[in-house]
Amino acid sequence: SILLEAGLDLTRHKSFNASIHVESHRTGSRTLHVVSDVYPTGGHSRVLTKWIQRDLGSSHGIVLTRQAAPVPDFLAKIWADRKTIIKALNPGDSVAIRARQLKAISSNFDRVILHHHPDDAVPLVAFAKSNGCPVAMFNHAHFWFCLGSSTSDMIINTMSYFQNLTIRHRFPKKTALLKGPLGLEPLGREEVDKKSAKKHLGLPENQPVAMTIAQESYFKPMDGYDFFKTAEKLLDRLPDIHLVVVGVSTESHLVPETLKRNARLHLAGPVANPKPYYQAADICLESFPMSSLGAFVESVAYGEAFPVPVYGPGENVLRTSMDMIAKHLVRAKNEDEYLGQLCEQVQSLDSIREKAREMRRLIIAEDEAFGDQFNSLYQRIDGLQHTAVKIPETGCCRGDDNYLLASFTDPDIGRELDRLLPFTPAIIGNIQAGLRGYQSKRLCFGRVRQRCLRSFRKFMMRPF
Repeated sequence: SILLEAGLDLTRHKSFNASIHVESHRTGSRTLHVVSDVYPTGGHSRVLTKWIQRDLGSSHGIVLTRQAAPVPDFLAKIWADRKTIIKALNPGDSVAIRARQLKAISSNFDRVILHHHPDDAVPLVAFAKSNGCPVAMFNHAHFWFCLGSSTSDMIINTMSYFQNLTIRHRFPKKTALLKGPLGLEPLGREEVDKKSAKKHLGLPENQPVAMTIAQESYFKPMDGYDFFKTAEKLLDRLPDIHLVVVGVSTESHLVPETLKRNARLHLAGPVANPKPYYQAADICLESFPMSSLGAFVESVAYGEAFPVPVYGPGENVLRTSMDMIAKHLVRAKNEDEYLGQLCEQVQSLDSIREKAREMRRLIIAEDEAFGDQFNSLYQRIDGLQHTAVKIPETGCCRGDDNYLLASFTDPDIGRELDRLLPFTPAIIGNIQAGLRGYQSKRLCFGRVRQRCLRSFRKFMMRPF
C-alpha cells in the first residue's frame, strides 16, 4: 500500500527519454512483458520466452527492470528471431526512476504482462495510477507473497490449485489459467536412447538411474520431509541404482557428508540444459518438500523418465498433482510405501517406460496447443480497464498452506522492513510485527534499537 501511494505521484520526478516505439510496419496487437531478470536455469525465464516464441499473433517487447548479468544466449536468440524489442533499465537507478521509465514504455503497447519477482517494486509503482493499458500478472512465484496484485487487472496461473490460492489470498480482480509444459524446444522430435544418454554422462549403461531436479532451496528439510535422508535409504535398498541430483552442488550443506561419499550419488549442480539428464534417467523423483513442477513434467516430455511423486496423504501448496500426468500416478502415503514403490518400479523398467511414453504423448499434445491460448486470453485482458486498488488489510490466516509456507521460507521480517522502508514506517512496522506475533518481540525490538542507533549516528555525522 505504501508503494502504491508512492506511485500515484511519479510526475514530481524529472522526465526521462524512456519510450520505445514499435516499428510502424508491424501489424496485430502489441504485448509488453515486464521481468525483473532472467537466468539460464529455472522456469520463469522459459515461460516468458516460450510465450514470445509461440504467440505469433502479437508483436512483443521486454523490459528488464534489474538485469545485471548478460541475458543467456539461448533466450536472446529466440527473442531476436521474433524481433522482440528489449529495454534493460539501469538497476542502479531508483525505483521511482525505473517505474517512470516503465510507465512511459508501456504507452506503446496494448497490454502489459508482469513476470516480475515477488520483491520487485518497480511494476507496482509504475502502474499505480488507474490509466493506460490493462496489466496482467503471471503468477510464477506460487509459493510466496508477491508485490503486484494491487496494480494487476488479472492474475494468470498455471494450475487450478494455485488459481484457487490466488482467489483466496491475492485479492484478484480476475483470474485466468495458462497451461502447458515449459520447455522451449518442440517436443516429440527425437527418440530417447537411454543407454547412449547414460554413456554420455558417464553413468553405467546397464544400471538403473533415478534423477531429481530443483533449485537447492527446494530440498530444505521441513514438515518431516528430508529428501537426502530418504535418498540414503533408497541407495541402501537398491545397491545398483544411481541417483543424479540436478540443481544441488557438492558444496551444499543440505547433503550429509556420508551421502556425498557414496559413489552412486551424483550432484550435478545447476544445469542450463537438463535434457541429457532427463534422457539418461529411468525414473524422475519429484523434489521435496517443494516440487519443481515444470521440471518434473519436462523429465517425461524430453526423456520418458517415469515420474514418481512425493509421498503424502493429500495435496497441499508444496505437493500438487499436475493434470498432464496425474491420472497415471499413485502417490504413496508415507516414506516406507514410497521406497517400496520405487523398488517395484526399478524391477519393471520396461513397464514403467511404456507408461512414461503414454504420458509423453499427452504432454506433446498440450505443448502443440500452447500457442492457441493467447487469442482468448488477450480478449479477456483487453476488455479490462486498468485500475489500481489497495489490497484490504487482513488478519493472519491460519490455514495449513500458510503454516507450511511460513515454515519453509523462514523470513526475517524486520530485516526486510528495514531494507524497504524509510525510518518511521520501518520502526512502526517492526513494532507491529512484534506485537502481532509475526516474529519474536525480542528480535523485532532489537531491530528497532539497531535502526535507531544507525539513524542517530548518521544524524551526528552530518555537517552543521
